[in-house]
Amino acid sequence: MKNVVYSVYLIFDEQGQYMPKQSKCDCPNGWLFCSHSLAMFLLIYLIQQQRDWTFENIVQFLPIPIKSLQSFPFAASYVFGKLEVSKTGRKKGAPWIL
Repeated sequence: MKNVVYSVYLIFDEQGQYMPKQSKCDCPNGWLFCSHSLAMFLLIYLIQQQRDWTFENIVQFLPIPIKSLQSFPFAASYVFGKLEVSKTGRKKGAPWIL
């Protein structure tokens, strides 16, 4: 995983309305609505819905980071379905990858 920390600034007015033009993230896509901003909104929503949760409860609820999953081996059949080998040795079963 990258060791980069981005600051996310979500700005709201006095009535609680989100102000997208004033909000930003320090990531390269932060001038638009990036995934870091979305993650912050989801975290705020989760905290509002589960007020009695501790920090540990929130951490356990979060998904495993995709980068850590990419290092695990898995069967190609999970991605490509069943693959067969013809008599000529050519793979059959997923024509869009052949």
